[in-house]
Amino acid sequence: MKTLITYASKTGTTKKAAALLAEKLGADVFDLSGGVPDLAAYETVVVGGSIRMGTLHSSAKRFLNESLDALKAKRYALFVCGCSPPDDGFFQNAFGSDALTDAVAVASFGGEMDMEKQKGADKLIVKMIQKTEIGKNMRTGLDEAEIKKFATALSKK
Repeated sequence: MKTLITYASKTGTTKKAAALLAEKLGADVFDLSGGVPDLAAYETVVVGGSIRMGTLHSSAKRFLNESLDALKAKRYALFVCGCSPPDDGFFQNAFGSDALTDAVAVASFGGEMDMEKQKGADKLIVKMIQKTEIGKNMRTGLDEAEIKKFATALSKK
């Protein structure tokens, strides 16, 4: 069962998560900032992206929207990386209900808040959020247990 993990990352956290997942699955990895992959050789495709302010990275969102029919003809799964814990409607807002319908696994792998990688307005917003109650509840660091659980779900037929 050949698997492709596609991802879009702003600061590198999603890239790191995709690499960890690929290691567990023996999968190929494709950075969506480099274009659109050829899905023909793959039985399973994973789409991942960073999420900021509840919005999925534009490259991941575009790929998902443009490739949804092709994905639905295969096994596919979805993940996000972000510091906010998922709540009701989180995944529907990120991926859309049509994409969630047939996904074999959906998860949030946590996130990292590296201030060195933040720029301009993002840096200012992050600093402001960190001082609020929301900021105090943010998850920091990738959740390797969640990545392992996701990989296990994908490994099952």
